[in-house]
Amino acid sequence: MTSRSSFAIALASALALAVAGVAAAPARAAPSRRLTLRAGRDLRHPIGRAGLGGFTADPARDAAGSLARGPGTRDVLPGDRTGYFRLRLETDGKPFQRIARIDAFDVETGAVLARRVLRRRHFGVYRAYQDFALEFTAPRPAPGAPIHRVELRTHWFGTAPLAIDRVVVIPRGARPPSPPAPRPRRFDLVRVFTGPADAYKVVGLLGTRHGLFVTTSNVYRSPHRSRVYLDGRLVYEGGQETIGQPFAWRDLVFFPVEHGSHVLVWRRGRMETAAASVGRWSVAGGVRSGRPVVASNDDYHGRFFSDRPKLVDALSGAVVGQLDVLSMPRVLIRHDGELWASTNFGEEMLVSERGRRIPSPALHVASFAGKIRGGGGMAWGPGGPADGRIFELRGNRWRRVLDTGCASIQHLAVLDGRLWFAGIDPDKLFVMDADGVPHEVASIPGETAADGARDFAGSVALHRGAVYWARSDRSQPHVYRLDPR
Repeated sequence: MTSRSSFAIALASALALAVAGVAAAPARAAPSRRLTLRAGRDLRHPIGRAGLGGFTADPARDAAGSLARGPGTRDVLPGDRTGYFRLRLETDGKPFQRIARIDAFDVETGAVLARRVLRRRHFGVYRAYQDFALEFTAPRPAPGAPIHRVELRTHWFGTAPLAIDRVVVIPRGARPPSPPAPRPRRFDLVRVFTGPADAYKVVGLLGTRHGLFVTTSNVYRSPHRSRVYLDGRLVYEGGQETIGQPFAWRDLVFFPVEHGSHVLVWRRGRMETAAASVGRWSVAGGVRSGRPVVASNDDYHGRFFSDRPKLVDALSGAVVGQLDVLSMPRVLIRHDGELWASTNFGEEMLVSERGRRIPSPALHVASFAGKIRGGGGMAWGPGGPADGRIFELRGNRWRRVLDTGCASIQHLAVLDGRLWFAGIDPDKLFVMDADGVPHEVASIPGETAADGARDFAGSVALHRGAVYWARSDRSQPHVYRLDPR
């Protein structure tokens, strides 16, 4: 057969396929009724970077803009559709603050088919992926015309760290995609740190980019020593001061000090004094108006404070505010755009910097899923009753959620979209998901007030994707990593 005749046969075959409506080249797969667009693979990301199991943007590194868009192909079938955007918010704050705008965009006509603005209050929890639905109608093309190209877009307003995992498009009314996989509630405890016997009481625990900080104290035992460990290495030792729960601000880590008049800061790989004069009693710190602050008192008389706590800039020592309560703040948190303090040794209150006062049975509090939760109980074992309870604030009233069986709840922390709380006497750890139901995940019996234990110290932190739990027995502090089963 000549090359000319071979060419003629091939040409005739191609023409026959074209007449039959079949392309000679391999055909693109037909669009699916269900379309899954994954971050970093099917979606384009003009800003941000891979992280948190998807693609993330952070105000500290990125300007507001398009976090994700795609597919920009003809894979979205015409008709009534619902797009589910799986997003994760990393911080709490003002409920009406705009976080992102999701929309469906017709590339052919330039029309926005549907849009929805997501505000902080729409996120039930933070540090956990959630699905947000957007209903739209993909246009039907004219007879003989191709399907319109449609993009599902996420515009980020640059107000808080946000991550996107995927967008799933399905026919409207079809079964929605399965929610993110539930997180485990059963763990194995792996001990990663045990302090020396004279360290006695664990006070604080915090995971940072520098490593895992642990603060200890042998308060009520002589000679008094306070220490700070970083990844198990001793980095600071003090005298009469009691170093409290640390908190992070930018690249710095601050340590409020009780029985002292200063604030410590981890900076440039070493411990330094930040504000040199902030008041003698300071155990609570946090961030206010973009600056690190601590709450401090001076006038203590027999388990009662007779002065109103000052809010002091932790770097400059300048007084920037005052709380309207005669007692000592135990915890500072952000909720509904303002600073709140839970106090004791005087008026036991939950008080906001704007003057709202709510009598409180909770010494330790956290803002979770749009509400304040708190934990109370006798903090001064041995001999305290088993009244460690968890409460939820509704309006101006506290509703009891759980009797833990512990003498006291010593720490609450929102980690990876869940609320964790540590109880002592006996030592227990609990977790609460967005459903508001608490679950016990770890327990170490034997160290109770009835046994003569006097630990009243527990803390929980997230570090490099793992949850860590700190507790003390009657002689030493311990830190455990929780490995999911």
